[in-house]
Amino acid sequence: MEIKETLRNLLDNITREEKERNIMEQKNEVAARLGCDPEDIRVRLDATATSLARKGVLVELKIARERFELRLDAEDLGIKASEAGYREFLDEYVRLGRRRLIPVRYLRSLDAVETNARRLLRESSFQTVWGRFVPYQVYNELSRRLAEMSGEYHRLNDKILENYDSIRLFTETKYRDAAREVYRTLQKDAGANVPEDFVDNFVFRVMSKFPGRTEIDESCRFQIDLSFVPVTSTMAEMEARMANNVMASHTYHRQVQGFISDLAAQLRSMIYESVSAARDNVEKHGHLPGPSVMSLRQLVQKVQSLNFMEDREVIRQLGELSEILDRESEDRDAEEIMGVLKKIAEANRQVLLSLGQRPRTGRGGVSVEVERQPAVDGRKRRGMAAGNEHIEHEDVTAAGRRRRGGVMSEKMAG
Repeated sequence: MEIKETLRNLLDNITREEKERNIMEQKNEVAARLGCDPEDIRVRLDATATSLARKGVLVELKIARERFELRLDAEDLGIKASEAGYREFLDEYVRLGRRRLIPVRYLRSLDAVETNARRLLRESSFQTVWGRFVPYQVYNELSRRLAEMSGEYHRLNDKILENYDSIRLFTETKYRDAAREVYRTLQKDAGANVPEDFVDNFVFRVMSKFPGRTEIDESCRFQIDLSFVPVTSTMAEMEARMANNVMASHTYHRQVQGFISDLAAQLRSMIYESVSAARDNVEKHGHLPGPSVMSLRQLVQKVQSLNFMEDREVIRQLGELSEILDRESEDRDAEEIMGVLKKIAEANRQVLLSLGQRPRTGRGGVSVEVERQPAVDGRKRRGMAAGNEHIEHEDVTAAGRRRRGGVMSEKMAG
């Protein structure tokens, strides 16, 4: 099955029931005027994409803070390169790692909030060619939970500021002790007397890079940026905007097609992963075990909340799963369950394959390989977030600290 045919089928699936009669009437009217079969007339892809785009918003998380890490080089360990060639070798080929400037417990707490926030956004959205698309029907809950995480993120950063003097003193003391151990290691003498100038120089190299209160305060950011999906309502509007620009027109068509296929593929991959795992467990145990029942119930709930497209094929599949799950365990026939799971898995596998994605089973479950254009990396700066997703690294020091109470951007970018 080619991608065009798959997209046509998807358009049929996401046609809402209450609009179907009106759409058929329009198709019949146009067919009568043209003297052709109504089946030869299709709903426009760009119009459908616009209709779907109006059911959600693009959400981007920008999380940043002082990272309290520096690159560790040879001189930090007391290693002096007397020859220029050896120094060049160290710079080019030797990577000694990183050094922290504050106790790791502070960093782990901040990292945990950031990781959880990015995971929550992933689980509540679809990755599209324009970014993370969040349906309105799940946005309010996402917004509420992200606001709570934002408050916790700033609270943890404030805790560092409140204990700034003691943290700085603690760090200096630890590096002073470390300097003595480094010197004795280099001398291969555990009892060697350590020159104070070595200790002072070692500590100075570290503490001179210790960020100040203002830098820590201004670098902390937990921001949610909102924007609309940039699709047009009619082909005429698109052509007027992109007149005499064939490349832009082709790019637009690819983006619209990608938007529809991305939404459908990610929803279908959720189903494929869970039912494939449940199918494997039925084969292994001879029945549908409790953890698989729980996983499938969670799947039904999650897909129902994210199926803003109202894909009728997806709704039908969820109905089949729910019918099985609603039975008592003793009333679930393993052979029947296996048949349903195999049928649903194969149907979604075929959709994914036709959309150019390769579902595969690997260690830890099923995953889907998606071909995407590489994201454009922003500038990386010391002190900025290095999250799990490609995000833009901006200079937030100059911008100043964002208002705590309003994590939402006041401006909706067009």
